[in-house]
Amino acid sequence: MKHIKYLVPNMQAGLFLIFILFFGISLNSQNFVTTYAGTGSPGFVNGDTSIASFNKPFGICIDPDGNLYLADAYNHCIRKIGIDGQVSTYAGTGTAGYLDGPADEAKFNQPINICLDDDGNMYVSDFINQRIRKISSDMEVTTIAGSGQAGYLNGPANEAKFNYPRGICLDDTGNIYIGDSWNHRIRKISTEGIVSTWAGGGTSIGVQSVGDYVDASDTAARFYTPCELSIDQYNNIFVADAYNHRIRKIDPTRMVTTVAGTGESGPDGGGFQNGIASEAMFKVPTACHVSLTGSILCWGW
Repeated sequence: MKHIKYLVPNMQAGLFLIFILFFGISLNSQNFVTTYAGTGSPGFVNGDTSIASFNKPFGICIDPDGNLYLADAYNHCIRKIGIDGQVSTYAGTGTAGYLDGPADEAKFNQPINICLDDDGNMYVSDFINQRIRKISSDMEVTTIAGSGQAGYLNGPANEAKFNYPRGICLDDTGNIYIGDSWNHRIRKISTEGIVSTWAGGGTSIGVQSVGDYVDASDTAARFYTPCELSIDQYNNIFVADAYNHRIRKIDPTRMVTTVAGTGESGPDGGGFQNGIASEAMFKVPTACHVSLTGSILCWGW
């Protein structure tokens, strides 16, 4: 069982850059970019992909049949782009709030990232609600972790606290990992419903707090506003470490290393430079995706 996460950027960004890190992969054909769905103007319209509109879509994932799902953050819902070319609302009412229940009645508050398991259940980082939600295959929305209060607390899932959770992915045994952005940590929700810190530490937490940059094991490592996550077939987790302007890797032993990126940390750091991974520069990478071939696609401001 493998859960691969596909992501789209924050459409509010005035400038956005795409970087691809290739490991032994050559490109023999020209790549073309086309518009798959959306008018380019913010809105909330279902229907054919040519007329549908979204409002700052972030995370995206795909099911085995080829249907796409979007965390339509500022429409406070999850949208579906069917293989028939029709856009519909998968879960949420379009109104910000917090409510569990049937998918068409449930409420989210800026859902920002999503992933699917092999049974068709979807997991959602509900950003402003400070919770992790689940949309079951029978279309019921429940809360699986988070008290709803911003903070940092491990323990039973219903008591745990997050600080604006962003990235989300699952390993091959069903554990969930969260990019806990303003706690500067990667959190884990076990299959037993216990929240723990998988990687990252320090005392600085809260919005606009200053993280750090340290490659080390588990909680000795340091991040600076980790955002999106992607996991490969070997359970290595890749992290878009936004204000460190780097792509980091957490292996199954919880060792954190830097895959790519260099330069000064902080909001004013980073830059744009292609080349070998250790010399390349990024500017606030907020998303990453590792493919089955081992290449990494990432983007940011």
